[in-house]
Amino acid sequence: RDGVPDDIARPRRPLPSGGLPDEEWIVGEALGCLLVGLQRWQRGERLSAARLVQGHALDRLVELDALRHPPDPVGADPFSRERRLELRQPQLAAELGALMPGYAHTPAAALALLEAMARRGAQLNGALVARIRALAG
Repeated sequence: RDGVPDDIARPRRPLPSGGLPDEEWIVGEALGCLLVGLQRWQRGERLSAARLVQGHALDRLVELDALRHPPDPVGADPFSRERRLELRQPQLAAELGALMPGYAHTPAAALALLEAMARRGAQLNGALVARIRALAG
C-alpha cells in the first residue's frame, strides 16, 4: 500500500531451507510420538496424547509424504509445512479426517497414522507397531 517502503518485502535474514530430515529419522520420530502419545493416553493425559499423535506424529507424516512425493514448491511456506498443504499434497489432505479425528479419538488417529505410513512404504519396526496397536486397542 502507499507509504510502505519496498524493502520491507526483502528478508533481513535468510529464509529456512525447507529441507527435510531423512526418512529413517522421520519414521522413527513418528513411531516414538505414537508410542509416547498412547502411553500418555492410557495415563489419562488426553491433551498431551492428542498433541503428540494428532500433531507431532502427523507432522512427521507430512514430511514423509513430501519426501516420497515432492510437492510443487509453489505456494510452500518455509516456516510452516502445513500451510497450503491441501493444494500441494491433495492425497494426504484427503486422509486428514481420519488422521486427526479430534481429542476423544486419539487411539483411532494413531492407528490411521500407522496405516498411512505403511501405505507409503515406510519401514516400520514390528515390535513398536505391535506395542502401538496394543495401546490403541
